[in-house]
Amino acid sequence: MAETLGVNARIKIATTVVARMRSWNLTVNGEMIDISEFGDEWINNAMGMKSWSASIEGMVDLADTQQDTLRTAATAGTKLTTLRFYVDGTEYYLGDCYITSYTVTAENKSVVTFTMTLTGSSSLALTS
Repeated sequence: MAETLGVNARIKIATTVVARMRSWNLTVNGEMIDISEFGDEWINNAMGMKSWSASIEGMVDLADTQQDTLRTAATAGTKLTTLRFYVDGTEYYLGDCYITSYTVTAENKSVVTFTMTLTGSSSLALTS
């Protein structure tokens, strides 16, 4: 089995690449429901609802329309429905989400960067 290299990862809105991105992180969580009853010596659990969240990081590019779409969604509270997290050239994760935090960092000896935290608002699917 061949490795999947991060250099081939991308973030796109629909089919257009978001410029100057450096990293993304995606987490899926499941809510455990305790279904233990009297007499049980061990906790019994059942899987409840699932959720997902993500973080993205990149270099600020004020001329990039896709970054502008992200900034606008962050400040307006708009749901993103076409944000895609590409693992390679064809496989990507897709699900509706909101940007729940947006941070811009400027340092003297570096480029201006931004990070965003996203919270899923639908199921998440790996698609090709």
